[in-house]
Amino acid sequence: MRNIMLTVSYDGSLFFGFQKQEDVVTVQGEIENALKKITGEDINIISAGRTDRGVHSLRHIINFYTDSNVGVLNFKTALNHFLPIGVRVLDSKEVSEEFHSRFDAKMKTYKYILNLDEVMDPIYYNYKANFPYPLDIEKMKS
Repeated sequence: MRNIMLTVSYDGSLFFGFQKQEDVVTVQGEIENALKKITGEDINIISAGRTDRGVHSLRHIINFYTDSNVGVLNFKTALNHFLPIGVRVLDSKEVSEEFHSRFDAKMKTYKYILNLDEVMDPIYYNYKANFPYPLDIEKMKS
């Protein structure tokens, strides 16, 4: 049994969150479907965390166990071939069988991007929260 770690990024505006759900498109569901096409196995991925609908992720770590003899670098190429454009595998590597993306996570960083202008440019609609009001920086710090 091999343990493969993937680093993925995705545009959350295209998914109903990370975690697999019935009848909606999720990041986990898309990755597991692509893995089935590559390995022929029903694989349940393990994630460092999950995101809600519309939340993006940069360098999200997941891992999975497989009996497949697919080369570790081939997972990256093959998955990107089968995944929708909104999710991409940035890196793939084989790790020890004990590695667990959730329990071995050392840190998570959350970044909130606000548009403070009166009108938000529509290009940023899926990537910024619109808040056209004065910010109380001291309250935010506390």
